[in-house]
Amino acid sequence: MRAMSPTANTAFPLAATLAFGAAVGASVLLFLPSWQSMARIWWDNETYTHGLLVPLACVWLVWRDRGRLAGLAPRPTALALPLLALCAAGWLVGELAGVNALQHFAVVGMVPALFLLCFGATITRRNAFALGFLFFAVPFGEFLMPWLMDRTADFTVTALQLSGVPVLREGRQFVLPSGNWSVVEACSGLRYLLAAIPLALFQTHLNRRSARVQALFTLGVVVLALVANWVRAYGIVMIGHLSDMSLAAGVDHLVYGWLFFGLVMGLAFWIESRLPEGDRTDAAAPPVNAPRAFGSARPAALSLAAISLLACAPLGAASLQALSEPRVDLAPLGAAMEALPRELAAYRPGYRGERASASGQLALAPGVGMAVYQFVGQREGHEMISHGQGALPSESGPPRPSLVTQRAERAAALPGAPGGATVSEQLIEHLGRRWLVWEWFWVDGQTLADPRAVKLATAASLLAGRGDESLAFVAWTPLGASESTGAPAQAAADEARTRLRAATLRLAEAGRPAGL
Repeated sequence: MRAMSPTANTAFPLAATLAFGAAVGASVLLFLPSWQSMARIWWDNETYTHGLLVPLACVWLVWRDRGRLAGLAPRPTALALPLLALCAAGWLVGELAGVNALQHFAVVGMVPALFLLCFGATITRRNAFALGFLFFAVPFGEFLMPWLMDRTADFTVTALQLSGVPVLREGRQFVLPSGNWSVVEACSGLRYLLAAIPLALFQTHLNRRSARVQALFTLGVVVLALVANWVRAYGIVMIGHLSDMSLAAGVDHLVYGWLFFGLVMGLAFWIESRLPEGDRTDAAAPPVNAPRAFGSARPAALSLAAISLLACAPLGAASLQALSEPRVDLAPLGAAMEALPRELAAYRPGYRGERASASGQLALAPGVGMAVYQFVGQREGHEMISHGQGALPSESGPPRPSLVTQRAERAAALPGAPGGATVSEQLIEHLGRRWLVWEWFWVDGQTLADPRAVKLATAASLLAGRGDESLAFVAWTPLGASESTGAPAQAAADEARTRLRAATLRLAEAGRPAGL
């Protein structure tokens, strides 16, 4: 047998590490806007602040286990290139559709794929947890918020009733003798849930628990975090009720929330420390394997091929987005509208960054305000469907924020769909009044109400070379004071729907000269 040169087994890992670092650095530069948007969410949104620590934790995990990898030589593999192509394609679709989560998952997924490319399957398997843990950095999970808010409201109201406190509930709002309460986004418990899951997995991994123990403990932490948030919400309402609203409001609310979460997670980790030792044992020191004669498949060459492959995605996106041109002329719609009366002008939809817009009241549709927003060549800050965009007014802040209290879908004759299509109906509280609001979208000849369908339609239109021109329509009418409930509120809603149907029918007629 021929002895292996010691220098061969030390120089080659350095080459693979440098190739990996260069490839990751190039991917970050190629997709810098996506990384920047993810970093801004980490910094600005408390729900995802844990994302700042996830990359550091992953690097530390790889460094911590370096001793178990000392005898392994990297074996770069071109089999990672299809994974990188899949990530690039996912980013392209996410970029064209304006779906940040898809872009973020794609750019984060490039890191494990590049690791596999430069180091090979064996070393990648031994670092699978650290590489997989990196996906917890992706800001994801907001779709759970409505469900979590509803469940929090359900538990809180039920617990209050069992405690003998009279409560009147309407949606996510409920009235107590001591004051009014609303279940808002901060009450959903999403931030606690998204922080608890990676913490549980990280803790059990450090303690070398088996995969079965890890899964069961994490599931238990999920249940504990949900129930704890419900108990927290109930406790805050009870503290406010018993203190005549002098406690558990404002900053007190947040302090109680994080303190309670810290206590719950402390209890969970104490329970984990009392569990019996898992059945996972440290792997034996791996045998030294000799590097292959890679030739053209050496790390630098594969890294260069990967960078070239990834560069196709942003170049393709720029080329397709350059095809976007406005085809709908909003001038006829604007000409058909009159200035909004003072009552209707109190409500303004929360859209911004549009190419053009038209708003007002149709002459033969009194009592209904209408606005149309046109988006072409969409990019960050100028997207029709994005956080903060929509029918909900964005300029209203504390102490009386705007709230969507009910959502539904209705059929109506609309511009671009005179035969009828679906609108999103929202009951919104704004400036102490209730407004019934209809919102819908037009993309590439399709009239849609679901923002997710709008995203897909926009991506399909761009991929087909027809651009991303999109229109957002909002129609609103007042319902009366926020205190109105029961039969009077239902009668007011029916009358409002009649006004909205008449207005959208008139708007459909006015939209024909505009190209709708």
